[in-house]
Amino acid sequence: MSQSTKQVRVVSQAAPARGQDFETTAFFDATGAPIKLTGAAGLIALTPVTTPDATDAASAVTLANALKVKVNAIIAALKA
Repeated sequence: MSQSTKQVRVVSQAAPARGQDFETTAFFDATGAPIKLTGAAGLIALTPVTTPDATDAASAVTLANALKVKVNAIIAALKA
């Protein structure tokens, strides 16, 4: 079985924009199991991380905690 790799962009919108091309694409994890993309509404509601860049150990911990919260929110949105 041949395998190919391509870069794709997953978008969530009501209808295609004029001039956009679409191709049906399946996503698989490292074991070959299909990945179901869901939870687009939750992903749209996500906001950027606004914690400032770390400048010392204490601010690095603060940034790491903020990033952990954001990653967990993304995971929850994808599972929705």
